[in-house]
Amino acid sequence: MPQPEPDETDLSPLARIGRDGPRDIHAAHLARQQPIGHLRLTLAAAQFARRVARRPDAIPEPCSGRDQFMMLNALLELGHIDAARAFVDRTPDTGVTLAGLHSLRALTHAAPRRDPDAPGPDVVDEPDRDVAVAARPGAPLAVFVFTGAARRFAAPVPLAHEWFRRLPASIIYVRDAYDMFYLAGIRGFGAGYRAAADGLAGLAADLGARRIVCIGNSAGGYGALRFGLDLGAARVACLSGPTIIDASLPRLRERRRKEGLAADDLDAGTLDLAALYGAAARRPSLRLVFGADNAGDRAEAEGMAKVPDALLLPLDGVAAHGILPDLVARGGFEPLLAWLTGEDA
Repeated sequence: MPQPEPDETDLSPLARIGRDGPRDIHAAHLARQQPIGHLRLTLAAAQFARRVARRPDAIPEPCSGRDQFMMLNALLELGHIDAARAFVDRTPDTGVTLAGLHSLRALTHAAPRRDPDAPGPDVVDEPDRDVAVAARPGAPLAVFVFTGAARRFAAPVPLAHEWFRRLPASIIYVRDAYDMFYLAGIRGFGAGYRAAADGLAGLAADLGARRIVCIGNSAGGYGALRFGLDLGAARVACLSGPTIIDASLPRLRERRRKEGLAADDLDAGTLDLAALYGAAARRPSLRLVFGADNAGDRAEAEGMAKVPDALLLPLDGVAAHGILPDLVARGGFEPLLAWLTGEDA
């Protein structure tokens, strides 16, 4: 997939929201008090990734945890999955939890190998929109993947796509450039949430999809749940996503003001997903996965417990906000995708 030219901006580490309560998670996200914006590649890291992709023997001797993360992240962001696996194999795990290095290594190891006879569609960025599409001609199903605050699905999109490319569907990755739980809209589809919903529905129609399902992680979980309802999705899977953000309304309005965005559809009482789902005449079936030991994420998921066809799936012993590595390690991610895309969806 085409990639933006690297710049010399320092690589921002992933925010570790961990055990924060739900309101603290929202505040940190909206105020950008944590470095959870777009992960950028340093010029050196991007040059390294391209060199290793050409020559696997260029992998360096053991290096610091921070350097490992920068190098591995660069390989994955640029789509060099095989080179990333070789890098993980040749560099020891430092044992230091640095900006998700351990999780990134684990996901690189665990990602399914591509079937050479049925590789699945590649991801193509749409330069004028904050979406990237892996179209499967003739597929009746469209899967919308709503990424989190770092524009990732717990890992760089090219790595996550090693799971999604195997699905019998067209895959649409959606990003939230405004970092506002997708409520400010999606760039390239006009101003505001409603324009974004119409744009995504039109994109699914253009792909020939007759059915829609949604999945999202972290802040993207809110996007998946909200758009899933308005797009008429059959099913929605949410990984550690917020569901009640009314308390964040003042910050959302202030962010909209600073961004020069319209203040439509940001009224008190309209952001509680349980209330929206409860009032809907038709709603998707839901699966909400979260770390059982993460008090904030548990509270958010439990807010949806009374919604019909909502199943809460706590991961026992997990306190992390980023649950994908644990879900994969426990053999739960592929069954979740199978449920999401089942023919009865």
